[in-house]
Amino acid sequence: MRSVMDPALIVVCAVLIACVLLAGCHSGGEAVGGASVMATAAVPVGNVGAADAPPPPPYFPPVGAALGDMDGNGSPSVDDAIRIMRMLVGLDPQYIYADVDGNGVITVGDAILLLRAVVGLEAWPFGYPEPANQVSNLQVQAQAPNILVTWEAPTETELTVVSYEIARQVDGTGWSIIDVQLGPTDLQYLDTNTQSGTHDYQYRLRVKYIFSQASLYSYSGSLRLTR
Repeated sequence: MRSVMDPALIVVCAVLIACVLLAGCHSGGEAVGGASVMATAAVPVGNVGAADAPPPPPYFPPVGAALGDMDGNGSPSVDDAIRIMRMLVGLDPQYIYADVDGNGVITVGDAILLLRAVVGLEAWPFGYPEPANQVSNLQVQAQAPNILVTWEAPTETELTVVSYEIARQVDGTGWSIIDVQLGPTDLQYLDTNTQSGTHDYQYRLRVKYIFSQASLYSYSGSLRLTR
């Protein structure tokens, strides 16, 4: 097998870096390979949309795409490598599909490995991302005037948990994200901001992983509480 430092690949990498830097000099609405590089706006605290899936970053391969297949077309390309390099130099948010070698860190080696597949020096595909699994056993318990929400950590995934996001709805009036920092080892949350009177509460929670990956929401049952 030829070395990773193959002269042809060095030249291609130099061209890639030049392309990335040139693309970064343009405004956020410019495109690489026909795809917009404008950053997706963050979801504000408050009401959230009905969709369970997290908002995608600029380059969001379809579910089931291989590692490195940043445009989701089923094959490796120089354009895919450019997109990885843009993440590496901070022009785009890092995303799990860019971790081509699956070592938990996005480096120039991921782009080089992808380029080796482009020129036939590496077998394609390299593999697929670990599943962004949900929590299990999401439960609510009245501890008047508060509500205790508990859950079990996700299993059968090698992804690193960064945090948990919790939201609630009261009397079915829409979901609101609770402004609280839940770390990767937290498995419960005490809601002390319940409302006066009798109301029905429901909670949902999702896992946030490295590289902007997030699980679907898990939903609790409804709990009626009088305060």
